[in-house]
Amino acid sequence: MNSVFGTDNFELVYADLLDEATLISAFEGCEYVVHVATKVSVDKPKDENEVLGPAVEGTEKVINACYHNNVKRLILTSSAS
Repeated sequence: MNSVFGTDNFELVYADLLDEATLISAFEGCEYVVHVATKVSVDKPKDENEVLGPAVEGTEKVINACYHNNVKRLILTSSAS
């Protein structure tokens, strides 16, 4: 991944998307955040909120954590689902 971003100063972080305090801590000192996490389902879920709820809430928490840490840029990705 370092060659993709053109820097050796890159860290892959795993965090609970629904725990904003964890995200704030994980993003401390970051200039950029690439948000690629979401819950996916191969089969159609019985209730679409099982997938959409955590995706929306998690993205809101990522945005808030970036704002809290004065992150310069947030890059969001999406799944094919």
